[in-house]
Amino acid sequence: MKISVLISVYYKEKPEYLQEALESILNQTYMPSQIVIIKDGEVTQELENVLNIYKEKFYNLIDIYKLEEHLGLGEALKFGVNKCKYEYIARMDSDDIAVKDRFEKQVEYLKENPQVDILGGYIEEYDEELKKLIDIRKIPLSNKEIRKKLKIISPFNHGTVIFKKQKVLEAGNYNNCIMEDYDLWARMILKNAQTANLAKVLIKSRTGKTMYRKRSTKKYIQGIYQIERNLLNYKIINKVEYFYNVITRILIAKTPISMKIWIYPHIIRKIN
Repeated sequence: MKISVLISVYYKEKPEYLQEALESILNQTYMPSQIVIIKDGEVTQELENVLNIYKEKFYNLIDIYKLEEHLGLGEALKFGVNKCKYEYIARMDSDDIAVKDRFEKQVEYLKENPQVDILGGYIEEYDEELKKLIDIRKIPLSNKEIRKKLKIISPFNHGTVIFKKQKVLEAGNYNNCIMEDYDLWARMILKNAQTANLAKVLIKSRTGKTMYRKRSTKKYIQGIYQIERNLLNYKIINKVEYFYNVITRILIAKTPISMKIWIYPHIIRKIN
């Protein structure tokens, strides 16, 4: 089974994190056949240096493309999906670390379950230096549970998924919206995509205060309204569920960061 890995990079990202992410892909027990890196607009010279080093060393494996301006993750991934050569595409964030046998675990499952169109797994959340384990972000495992949870939360950890290119294209590919992954899962499931998650950690993620700070921004709150309207328009939720989700999620978004750090692992994920 050949896999394309899809990564987006933009100017705010740290070159040392990108290097660690690439090393974790290149040291897998099951190697991908292509790594597609999309530069979402101009990037810093330090990021360019990292990309140039790896492109020169792995010129047969790594394909790098550039968007003329910064369009956001949804547009970058939409462009990138079409540049992937193979039917199975693995998402990877440019500041995460893939566990050594991530692809091996996923390929083994997909070979035994070829009907599955989206396959994700758990994430270990650490501080920004990857020294202190904060939480394990678990998600529903079966197709039935995933469809049920879709009404409340995104049922996948985006950076862990492998999906079928054709199924993504049939659903219209990524959209240019703030919660581009959640929106894509909804549309794929409406197209009867078969789904699963592994009860195994596939990614080590930098979380810390930076993530919780992002979940307090005006942009994030706009994203809540946007995704809930989409779910309502797709008829995945009704109006009562829409208002409940919006009110609950905005109240959480407006809590202080110090409270979010405790609330997410101890309350929100246990309820969801």
